[in-house]
Amino acid sequence: MTGSGIHCTQINLHHSKNASAVLARSIAVMHTGIEIIQRPWIVKGAIKGLGSCGKLYNADTTHEIRACTIRTDATLLPQFSCGGLVEIQLKIKQANGIDSDMIVGSLYLPCDSTDLPPQEKVKRLVTHVKDRRLELLLGCDAKSHHEVWGRIDINSRGESLLDFIMGTEMHILNTGTEPTFLSSRREEVIDITNGMQSVTNLVRDWRVSSELSGPDHRQICCTLHQIQLKE
Repeated sequence: MTGSGIHCTQINLHHSKNASAVLARSIAVMHTGIEIIQRPWIVKGAIKGLGSCGKLYNADTTHEIRACTIRTDATLLPQFSCGGLVEIQLKIKQANGIDSDMIVGSLYLPCDSTDLPPQEKVKRLVTHVKDRRLELLLGCDAKSHHEVWGRIDINSRGESLLDFIMGTEMHILNTGTEPTFLSSRREEVIDITNGMQSVTNLVRDWRVSSELSGPDHRQICCTLHQIQLKE
């Protein structure tokens, strides 16, 4: 990919055919470099509607596929992936000419889980990233409430997730209070984007798209500034 930045999109497709079509059109227009997706459109156990967008990465699981990412050339990390979490590792070149590895992940935290977030695999992933001094960008449908990412209330899931984030070198990249979930009944900020400090310094123009993108969740867009993906 040419240029001085990588365009990223994050979205919960809510298993919607129409939302998948909107995302596919957006990718074609914006030439997005990385897509972080939760709850893709599934038909007979396979992800549909995104075949023309790039290479799909999701965990090999007998359970429902709840997360995937799209990128032409990357390596799936199966040791950190499951139905609701998928991680890929890719090569990037920074503006100073230095090559490094970046891990990009998609995380779905179901609201009906009896365990407080995050899952054990997420904890292991962050430890892996810190120990190896890797870059990390993690898009998450958190289903958790906290004023830090724009909610007006706090619940136990939000407290648990924030405690974990604050105890690591991750940062919440959300800015403002624009709802990421929008329906006829309610508006909420339940989708968050996290990154290690080095990634935080690269992120520009994090925003919630004003365009209609599906049944309820809206696209989140940002640019990783002054780096390129290595093919």
